[in-house]
Amino acid sequence: MNNMFTHQPECPVVLGVVPPLNSLGDLAGKNRGIQGHHNSCYLDATLFAMFTFTSVFDALLYRPPEPEDSPHYAEVQRVLREEVVNPLRKQGYVRADRVMKLRTLLEKLSDVPGLTSEEKATPLTICEEYASILESCPVPRVYMELFAVLCIETSHYVAFVKAGVGHDAPWCFFDSMADRKGERNGYNIPEIVCIEELGAWLGEESARGAGGAGGADGRLPAHARRLLSDAYMCFYRSPDVAMYR
Repeated sequence: MNNMFTHQPECPVVLGVVPPLNSLGDLAGKNRGIQGHHNSCYLDATLFAMFTFTSVFDALLYRPPEPEDSPHYAEVQRVLREEVVNPLRKQGYVRADRVMKLRTLLEKLSDVPGLTSEEKATPLTICEEYASILESCPVPRVYMELFAVLCIETSHYVAFVKAGVGHDAPWCFFDSMADRKGERNGYNIPEIVCIEELGAWLGEESARGAGGAGGADGRLPAHARRLLSDAYMCFYRSPDVAMYR
């Protein structure tokens, strides 16, 4: 282990199946969530949005390897499940060296350089690849629930995530590099902030009011204003694809 991690919170490997959290509970606070390190915020925020409070991506954690998969599929899946997602769900904290291990594996499998050292716009690349497909593929009208939003103001990724299911579930704000201890040899401190009122501001009536003329958005709380003005990627889910009932 790198010396910079020796005086930080423990982050043991967690085996087995750990379902997502169904409420924020005591997860809010400093040194909670996924710790950022060396331009990792693009992955930290995305993983937090995808796995903390929802199971819609859990097939990635458990699907058996298929013949066409990479020879490294099982190792990448194990690290993602046992060293990142399970500790996040069970202990509420993932140390940066765990995510760096995943980033290193992904870099070996990718033709995109710099996954362990540079900011990436990975979601944008995915969207561009699928754009041509969607032009000729009819999309059925399905109503889904917004459960996470990634924002990238000043090229720094953060996430707004719904902590539970349903209209009344509170939202939280996650920043993997919210604070820092030390300088060159220091480390980042991740933080999760509960935002009880955000769901109400995202409702139809509030959205219409905020979108009106005359600077109505000035009445929005800071977090709601940032989400609405800086949203980069939105995540939606349907109860029909939930892994856990």
